[in-house]
Amino acid sequence: MIGRQGHVPKSGALLGEPPESNQQGQGADQDEVRLTARGSLPFTAFYVLVAFAAFQLDGIYIGVTRTRDMRNAALVSLVIYLGVGWPLTSFYGNVGLWLAFITFVIIRAATLAVLYPRLRREIGLLFDTPGQVGD
Repeated sequence: MIGRQGHVPKSGALLGEPPESNQQGQGADQDEVRLTARGSLPFTAFYVLVAFAAFQLDGIYIGVTRTRDMRNAALVSLVIYLGVGWPLTSFYGNVGLWLAFITFVIIRAATLAVLYPRLRREIGLLFDTPGQVGD
């Protein structure tokens, strides 16, 4: 396979050679990558804090096999993500991308949360029938 620069990768990578001996100065500067990653740490931490709600609601909807609701929530979230993400990444680059991604999971959790009371009512109707154990 020929790489982006037109070079054929050395076989040393397959034989366990350290990457530094294979790169020959190509690619991004590792310090630059580390600096960018370090700048993204607050966004990754905040993402985890807000994404748990969307993931927890995903688990509930998967458990009761409500994939249609999940799909609809994902589509609404996607439309908002694209509407927010395009200008944010154009003006703020990587920071804008993180903000758009965080917006996506917040909207995803919000759309699933809006549907949740209806889900509870419908599930309750399935299990609140007369003659069950405990009546």
